Amino acid sequence: MHTIPNQSTIGLRWATLIMLFTPLSVGSSVFLFEINHPIITGFWILLNCWLFTGLFITAHDCMHNSVCPTNTTLNRRIGQTALLLYAGLQYDKLLEGHVLHHSDTATEKDPDYLSQETVSKYSIAIKWYVSFLRSYLTWHPFVWMSFWFTLFDRGFGIPVDAMWCCWLAPQIFSTIQLFYFGTYLPHKGTFESGSFPARSNEYPHWLSLLTCFHFGYHFEHHKHPYVPWWYLPTVRTQTRKL
Repeated sequence: MHTIPNQSTIGLRWATLIMLFTPLSVGSSVFLFEINHPIITGFWILLNCWLFTGLFITAHDCMHNSVCPTNTTLNRRIGQTALLLYAGLQYDKLLEGHVLHHSDTATEKDPDYLSQETVSKYSIAIKWYVSFLRSYLTWHPFVWMSFWFTLFDRGFGIPVDAMWCCWLAPQIFSTIQLFYFGTYLPHKGTFESGSFPARSNEYPHWLSLLTCFHFGYHFEHHKHPYVPWWYLPTVRTQTRKL
């Protein structure tokens, strides 16, 4: 087991930054949408998508008790808050499925996995993505998102196109980002007999951070699930040296 110096302190700092900066960035981009400059708008979309991904990864690390391992109650509250900010997702529902993902990786019991034997290779990614969403979606996020959307539209008069462009679209894109870099690429295809059914990408650390907060270092994550996202590059470097 890796010993991570000051893990709780660093984890809390990262979680706080992500949970504060995401609504700040989304709110700023929505209110400044009237600038209507394609480069600025594109920047907001990409940044907000990446920050939403960070929210989910923060909640994911809480499921492994790796954000604040010295205080499990606070760790859980952070995970619940991150998922509320993300889209009103249910922490216990995701935790239940994620436990199965780690205990029965790439099997029929794994809610993150779709068997590729009966699916066309041309449609596997789409069907897998739909299956991935259906495994975790409940009615809660639809009610949660509808409430805030209606409040901002009717109560504050925020333009609908601004909310779609700078809030809802990045949120949807982040689910694709999480699925593609954190589930599909690591687990698709076949694996050698006796090998663990998870692989890591070969991206440099800066690109790994941009694509999915290092979640693409997926083999290392499965082998060391207690390691937080910000420490995965260190574990990968150490493992490759060995």
